[in-house]
Order: sequence, then structure tokens, then C-alpha cells
Amino acid sequence: MGSTDTTGVFHVYDNGRRCIVAPCYQYTVRSLDGTEHLASGLDVSALEPAARDRAREELYDGRWLARGTIATGGEPQPRTGRDFRVTELVERIDTAAARLLRQRLERGDHLSDQLKALTMTAEAIAHRAASRSESEQARARQLRAEVAHAANRQVTAADVDALAALFGKVLPLAVESHAGAEPIAATWLTKP
Repeated sequence: MGSTDTTGVFHVYDNGRRCIVAPCYQYTVRSLDGTEHLASGLDVSALEPAARDRAREELYDGRWLARGTIATGGEPQPRTGRDFRVTELVERIDTAAARLLRQRLERGDHLSDQLKALTMTAEAIAHRAASRSESEQARARQLRAEVAHAANRQVTAADVDALAALFGKVLPLAVESHAGAEPIAATWLTKP
């Protein structure tokens, strides 16, 4: 099966994969319908030069939805890799999460899956921080307490922005600490 290009809006983040031999498919590129691809690099050359370093860093941490193109179909290329070519930073993840949560609430959906994923991810971050510096442990404990408080409430439309902001803090920390960003990204940044 040959390779084709898929263009759209994707959530991109470092998936924690590290390799001895290049290329290493260390980026997860997930569409809003939940389709997932792997990329070995981020090509941000289509962005304004002044924005490229910041974009690369914030995409690495999973902070943006980005419009771009990735080769799909066929097998990942063992020698040349497969880049995700970013053409635009579309929306910050906390803004996207708030929009998607509102859609879910309007449909009458319960947010139990999102709250469960948020709680599990905060627990994983705290577990990972246990062997790190005291300041990282304190940050993880504070985050876990914020998540526990939010998860033990009935979520209403008035809570969406605060909950999405909390998600916007948790996901990059999950990526940074390799605490498993996949479940939270899949439940929060997929169209209802």
C-alpha cells in the first residue's frame, strides 16, 4: 500500500518514545475524530520564522491543535521517517477542550470519561514526581488536589472554562513527565 497525504487539524505531542536508531516516531498526531498517526519529526518551516521555535516547543508539549499534513497509508519509513508538516497553529488545547466540553454538555453527555481520564493522569503525574525534586512533588500534589476537587463536582456550563484550563495544565505535564498523555488526549480532544 502506498503513502498518501492527510491534511487537517491535529493534536500533536511527544509520545515518550525514544530510539537508539533514527528515525524515531516520537510524535503522536491525532485528528479530532480520533485517528492517530505517528511522526518522526515536526516541520514548522511554513510558519513565520519568529514563531517556529515557540511552536516546536509548544507542539512538543501538546499545547496546540495544528493544521498540517502527514503522510499516511503504507508503513512508517525506517530510514527516512515521516514528518508532520505544520502550516498553522489553530487553537490552544484549553480553548479546544472548552469548546468540545460545551458541545458535550449541550448534547446532554456526561463528562465522566473526561473527569476519569483527568484524575488518572493527575495520579500518574504525581506517581512520576515521587522520585523527583521536592518542588516537582509539590507541584504534582497541588495539581492532584485541584483535579480531585474538580472531579468531585457536578459539572455545569459555568465550570467549563475552569475545567478546560485545568486540562490545559495537566496534559503538558503528562507529556513532560511521560505519564501517559494518550488517554486524556483521546477523551478530551475528540469530537463528541
